[in-house]
Amino acid sequence: MSKIIPNRAVGPMELARRARGWRLADLSRLTGISISRLSEIQCGYVPRKELRVRISRALEVPLDELWPPDPGAAEAKACIDLWRTVLARLGSDFFRGKGGVQFEHTSKGRYAVHIGDTTFFEADGALIASRAEGGRAMFAIVGEDGSLAWTAAPLAPAQMN
Repeated sequence: MSKIIPNRAVGPMELARRARGWRLADLSRLTGISISRLSEIQCGYVPRKELRVRISRALEVPLDELWPPDPGAAEAKACIDLWRTVLARLGSDFFRGKGGVQFEHTSKGRYAVHIGDTTFFEADGALIASRAEGGRAMFAIVGEDGSLAWTAAPLAPAQMN
C-alpha cells in the first residue's frame, strides 16, 4: 500500500520526469541510480554532484534548474573568505578577549567582519580596519605581514551616536 503524503510539493526533478512520461524505474535505468535513491532525491535529499549530473543529463535539464544554488551561499563564502584573510594576516592572538565575531553584508555591497570594536572590510583589493575612538574614526590598512598603521579622521556628528 502506498503512503500518500498530502500537500507534498512536487520538485523540478519529478516534474521533468513526469513530463517525459517516465517512471522512477525508467530514470533509474538511464542513470544507473537505484529507484530508492531516486525516490529520496525526488523527495528533497540532495545527492553528491556526480549523481546530480547524471540525473540532469538523463532528463536533459540544466543542473541549476533541478538544484538551484543556495542564494545565501555566495554571501557566506565571501564573509568566510574575508575572515580567513583577517585571521591569516593578524593571527588568532590578535583576537583574544575581543568578544565574538559578527559578519555583515553592508548596504554598499561590501562584506564586513566585526571583532570587538574593530570592523574589517576589503576596498580596492586592500584589507581595511576601522573603529571609532574618542570622537574620531580610526582607519588602518592591514599589511600582508599583519601590520596596522592607524590614522584618524574626525567623526561627523551623525556618526558619534
